[in-house]
Amino acid sequence: MRRAVILTLALLAAGFAASWAEAGEAVLRTRAFESLSRKRGPGEVDGNDVVVRIYGNWRKDPAAFEKVYVEAENCSIGIDSNEIDANSVVAVVGDDQYEPAVKKALGNSILAQPYGKGVRLSLCRGGGEDQQWLTFRDAVGNPVLQGSVEVYLRAYKGPRIMLGRAELDTGGRLKALSAQGPIRQFSYLFRHPDYGITKIDRSFRNETVIEVPIALRTSRAFERGIWGFIVDQQGRPVSGARITCYNVRTLGEGLISAKNDGCEVISDEQGYFSLYMPNTKRRDERGYLIPPKSKYHVRIEAPQQLGLLPYAEPIENGQEAVIVLKRGELFRRFVFEDRDGRITDPKRLELINIRVKQPGASVLTLRYSDWKDGGIFTAGTYQAIMYGEGGECQFEEVELSAQSPEEVVFRLPEGIVYHGMVVHGLTGEPMAGAFVIGITANAKGNLSQITAEQWAAMHALPLNPTADDDALKGLQKIYRFAKIARTDENGRFAMAFQPSEGFYGFVAFEENYLGLMRRKHALEVDRNRYAQVPAMKLYPAAKVMVEPVVEAKRISIWPRWVIEQENNAAWVKEFLSTDDRRESLFQYDKWLTPNNVQTFNVPAELNLRVKLDAPYDKQWCPITVERTINLMQGEVLDLGRHSFEPALKVELRVVNSAGELLEGVPVRIQHGDNGWGIAHNSDEQGISRFYVVPYTEGVFGVIHHGEGGVFLRESMPYHVGGKEDEGRLFTIQLSDEMVYQLFK
Repeated sequence: MRRAVILTLALLAAGFAASWAEAGEAVLRTRAFESLSRKRGPGEVDGNDVVVRIYGNWRKDPAAFEKVYVEAENCSIGIDSNEIDANSVVAVVGDDQYEPAVKKALGNSILAQPYGKGVRLSLCRGGGEDQQWLTFRDAVGNPVLQGSVEVYLRAYKGPRIMLGRAELDTGGRLKALSAQGPIRQFSYLFRHPDYGITKIDRSFRNETVIEVPIALRTSRAFERGIWGFIVDQQGRPVSGARITCYNVRTLGEGLISAKNDGCEVISDEQGYFSLYMPNTKRRDERGYLIPPKSKYHVRIEAPQQLGLLPYAEPIENGQEAVIVLKRGELFRRFVFEDRDGRITDPKRLELINIRVKQPGASVLTLRYSDWKDGGIFTAGTYQAIMYGEGGECQFEEVELSAQSPEEVVFRLPEGIVYHGMVVHGLTGEPMAGAFVIGITANAKGNLSQITAEQWAAMHALPLNPTADDDALKGLQKIYRFAKIARTDENGRFAMAFQPSEGFYGFVAFEENYLGLMRRKHALEVDRNRYAQVPAMKLYPAAKVMVEPVVEAKRISIWPRWVIEQENNAAWVKEFLSTDDRRESLFQYDKWLTPNNVQTFNVPAELNLRVKLDAPYDKQWCPITVERTINLMQGEVLDLGRHSFEPALKVELRVVNSAGELLEGVPVRIQHGDNGWGIAHNSDEQGISRFYVVPYTEGVFGVIHHGEGGVFLRESMPYHVGGKEDEGRLFTIQLSDEMVYQLFK
């Protein structure tokens, strides 16, 4: 096999002579390559010259590459040259090829991978000749007519190379490419004078529509986005700043989440930017457009060489914003140490974020890319956090000031010994042999699903078993846990955790008892690195079987019990106070699977009813099993099949004192003993939409908590019957004071 021959063309991807939107036309043809052509038999790949790109300096300039030709052998090519830098990326692009057989074999595909001695690329697994197209649409779904696109190929972590620049056609289309090999994810940098600049990562390989998070500057959607200028402290425009939006909060704290890892736009030469986040998964909680007075939660990062600090304050839509990026005054390098000394593994360092706290400012988060090579930072309190499978572990806080050394060391604190007691909920007596685990995550199922045989194996374990003991296999399907202990004869337990051993909290449990969780965040550590876990009460449990039935492909079902507070056991109030839903929680409520028989624990010796709810699928009515039960400890009751019935969809029109329609008002609903639900913002016609249970009554309301202790609430009752009330329209009229406070 011949060695690769390097052609010193030093061509840039930006110099492509043809658009990918022009189907079937080669991207680049040069006389140098034509003269090297060695014609073979028709359709034969072997023996033909293959054009290979060598990206030798992709870190600093992902668009620059040289081209080489390599002779194909066994439908592949091998590249081995001392003239190629070991950190290069090699790529074979179908449109680069001039030999018909090679071009046909590759089709629309690209082969790319990091260079290594003797690397081989297979040519006969290309994308074929069937041409597919990508359609670019703006944030409200309209095709983007024309515009330029830079196309990049990247790995999840690692190389990022520019393949070329192309123009969209009049239908907003771009010729689609497919990628083979370890570098296979596409990114697009889109530019248009009437939209702006944005970067989009293609999430799925079969996507045919690329949605850009910007809107036409003359559209209504643009007015509901954010726009403005990014400047430094001297008022100079910051070009190339990345503005990433992760979510939008409407009035009333309604949530609009971004797809994937957020929407990203880029500031232009004048520092100008605009962004409109696609309004997805509305679920009738708002209108077609993002409502007025919404706040975009963004992170803004200038090009690293400018030495400007990131910005992380919400930006309100509907008005021009001028964002001033501050410059740090203190050059520092950050070092992290654990019990084994300095942490040098990049994979661990990449998991560390630093939160910067300053008086009167929001917390600023510095990521690995912000601090890995040192930088110019500002004074404040720095808290480093390392994330992992077991949650997060915090380094000791550091005060950064002008007197701080240039090398700032973050150290993990000493380990913590957590100790506590498990007691019987009814008698207060210590429970010997009960189980306590330090959980890192929930898995699947619940404690009622541990079999009698599995309990017997667990009861044979010593006081300090290992978390991977075979006897714990049933428990391991329910929880992910770092450590496990059993209580001694006095009901006491203790566990020692190093900061790097992350966990979320403790779960205490025993056969035929309700499990109880204590969250870690509320536990205080004393000067000797001890933390006391408040007494964990275990109450007797019984078990119910149920089959929730619903005509839906996907639905999240949450089990509940409703305790009768009157005519019940004397200890019912103490029982209810044990679970505050914040720091102390009963462990019975895991998601149930629709159309399957399953079990969960309920309190024993109390009068109660079982309820099944679909909190994220309000189009289905909650199920309350119309039967009061009172079971003995360990008893099992089959509640049978219960079907979710459709809820009624009703509408609420919101108007002001003059009867004019109001958009963006956060309306909530309250029915029965439940609290106020999440905000539904009225749409462009002043309409909010809700699902309600037939033959019920409740209240619609608008609640406002303003600055200076201002609190306003205006409401109206409603009552619905059966199917005849489907689509019924109600109207709520707000006072001038409420409208002023909401939209001032």
